[in-house]
Amino acid sequence: MALHQTVDAETLAWYYKHAQRQYPDDDFETALNKWIKEEKEPGLFFLNEAEERCIWGADLVYFDHWGTGPGYYKYPVGDRLFFIPKYKETLKQIDRPKTEGVLFRHPSEKGWSLPETYKRHFLKFPIEIQDQILNKVLTEAPPKSLQPSVISCNWVTCWNKPHLASGTSFDHIRPSTQDKPTQLAWIPRRDKYGAYSHVFQAAIDATVLRTCKHFYHTGINMLYSKNTLSFYMPDRAWKASPPTLPPGQLDVLFRPEPGYLFYDPFLRFIYFIGPKNSVRIKSLEFNGFVKRHSCSSKYCNKPSVEKFIPSICFYIPFIKRFCIGLEKLVLHAEEDSLVCEEGPVAPQDVVPATHAEAMIPLLENEIRTISTLKELEIRGSNDLSFAEPTITWLQERYARRIREALKREEEEKDLAEVVRSANIHCGFCGEGHVWAECHNLCNFCGGYEHFRKSCPRRKL
Repeated sequence: MALHQTVDAETLAWYYKHAQRQYPDDDFETALNKWIKEEKEPGLFFLNEAEERCIWGADLVYFDHWGTGPGYYKYPVGDRLFFIPKYKETLKQIDRPKTEGVLFRHPSEKGWSLPETYKRHFLKFPIEIQDQILNKVLTEAPPKSLQPSVISCNWVTCWNKPHLASGTSFDHIRPSTQDKPTQLAWIPRRDKYGAYSHVFQAAIDATVLRTCKHFYHTGINMLYSKNTLSFYMPDRAWKASPPTLPPGQLDVLFRPEPGYLFYDPFLRFIYFIGPKNSVRIKSLEFNGFVKRHSCSSKYCNKPSVEKFIPSICFYIPFIKRFCIGLEKLVLHAEEDSLVCEEGPVAPQDVVPATHAEAMIPLLENEIRTISTLKELEIRGSNDLSFAEPTITWLQERYARRIREALKREEEEKDLAEVVRSANIHCGFCGEGHVWAECHNLCNFCGGYEHFRKSCPRRKL
């Protein structure tokens, strides 16, 4: 069956090229069909297992793309208009089903509110099955990563709310080419070539955590610890850092200076989720260019993007302070391919000669200081041998800590056996351990060597 793609010939040729590269043993049509099914690129037709013609739809989001409606009014500041909410949204309004019709309905919707005594209630499943279901809803398996964006904008031209994308590695050539989540709904459609199915998609749905306390406490750690969170370097271009009017203020934030944290994707996210959730993060990924040339911004075609290495060095103290559970770090550091022949190089500038020379100080002097880090992954360069010493050093440090922990455990077991055999009792609490190993505390002040009844603070 012919697919009858609706994209132009140049775009289709680009897709054919990448499909043939990924599936070199297949013919063009078969390779393209496999590639579309795997990549889930919106707007492209493919054949499913039943040889039925289908097309991927756009990602689903849970808010309107524009701030129009009775809940907003337009507020002018200079020559710009901003959407200002008339009232603060409540969770009841946020959770209200949207009006896209059949897409947000399900055959079991009428019976969703079942009593806990019902035999097919969710909590009747074994804990392992519940965890598998929540894991499917809340996580993306590697090599996919979550790309959260909490930078919002209420400017009419570029209105946006915090949202989430799902993708693989950073692609500076075609940023829109990302892996898509699994399908959510199949909607029948028809065109002049016949019937087809419109397959809509959605990113992970963390709103399930608001169902009840059980779902929240089970899933919140899963959300942050089992996903790789991916971030780009701060970009001062107006599309990446659009002007916005903060609530209750008259001054518009626009074109921030370097180091302005309101438009920093990573630091804004850490502030957004708070310290309680930051400690749950296990894996982070940072994407950017390692800029090695030196020129004035007049000649450089990427003057607004913050430098990769200084930004990572700036992030590390925040990582060590707030992401104290971080175990894996992925640095997708693209090599600098820009050649600014007309841009003058200042005599005092020291420009690294190679990509490795630029990255080695970051790896050896900064990355190694993250005490909880177990695994480091470097991408974006053909030659990654420069990263091997740091990767090996981190692995050996982790293995050494494992050996030390096992040794301490054995020593504690041996000491406990000696205490039991000698019939030794603590002179403070009377239990079977030496006084130096006593962990019994006063439940009033938390101090050693006394209980609540004889606590000196209690008598004050």
